[in-house]
Amino acid sequence: MRLVPRVRANSPSFPFFPLFPFVKAMYEYLNKFITYLVAEKNASPYTVKNYRREIREFLDFLKEQGIESLEEVDRAVLRRYLGKLQEAGYVKASIARRISELRSFCRYLVREGILPTNPILAISSPKLPKRLPHFLDLSEVEALLAAPDLSTPYGQRDRAIMEVLYGAGLRVSE
Repeated sequence: MRLVPRVRANSPSFPFFPLFPFVKAMYEYLNKFITYLVAEKNASPYTVKNYRREIREFLDFLKEQGIESLEEVDRAVLRRYLGKLQEAGYVKASIARRISELRSFCRYLVREGILPTNPILAISSPKLPKRLPHFLDLSEVEALLAAPDLSTPYGQRDRAIMEVLYGAGLRVSE
């Protein structure tokens, strides 16, 4: 059973770049990386779809830049790519995700012996603003504590649990 669909060289969906053998090889590396994500990392279909699309966009950028060898992918090339994303209006969180995906892809290429070093390590992710937690106001807390039926043991238990959670200031995730 194939987890990743096979694409023939004469298929219209196969990226053919006769002047850029490096980029063609990189698409093959991308397909191997996607297979690795599915088979070994058990990545979700959503993750696989995003990685494929966004790394392919990076490879398209390399093609546009005339990059012909792996050694040409350096900090300057990566900075130009990130600048292009910023000019296109991407927010910091999206750029950070792209960097993370490229870091993972390059780590795979280093592990497979395709890249000597990981060039993305020279790039740091943008600092994301910290969000303040949302909290309940007094009326919401009172409504929450009034919800359990105190005439039943389960209701008394639920009320006690909610009192402890509220009194300790625990978050929903805790």
